[in-house]
Amino acid sequence: MTKNNDKKSNILRILFGIYIIIMFYHMFINRGFKLGRPTYWDCIRTSVNLIPFKSIIAFINIGKEVNWVTAVMFFLSGFIYLPFGLLLPLLYPKLLRYKFLLLYWFLTIFGIKLIHLFTTMGVFDIDSFIVGFIGVSVGYLLAAAISRSGVRKNQLQID
Repeated sequence: MTKNNDKKSNILRILFGIYIIIMFYHMFINRGFKLGRPTYWDCIRTSVNLIPFKSIIAFINIGKEVNWVTAVMFFLSGFIYLPFGLLLPLLYPKLLRYKFLLLYWFLTIFGIKLIHLFTTMGVFDIDSFIVGFIGVSVGYLLAAAISRSGVRKNQLQID
């Protein structure tokens, strides 16, 4: 049984490693530099949104003409965080508790968003956290379902 569990853990680690590589490429390499803005601080100022649902509402308003594009974009925005909520609880027992998983996810995403902001390779948008929270939570619920089906003996705990 331990060989089988080790094999499953190795497969999960490989999948999570592939996920991290894809996310790193998407978030840092495939962005390009934003040229044509007057100053570095102007770029940062225009790349911050701290008003909840501001960009989501703007995105929905744009999507009124092309509804399926809006739905796909929201789905993908949340979906990219789903493996974080699914694989980490199965790999690391401490993250089987929902509050620890959310704290770990928040610190990770906060760090990534700060890097995006200060390298001017992305934006710091509170709505990214909202949509990401939904994706991580759905992933966690899937991990809980897998755990309850007997694939993983540890019990996931929502606090």
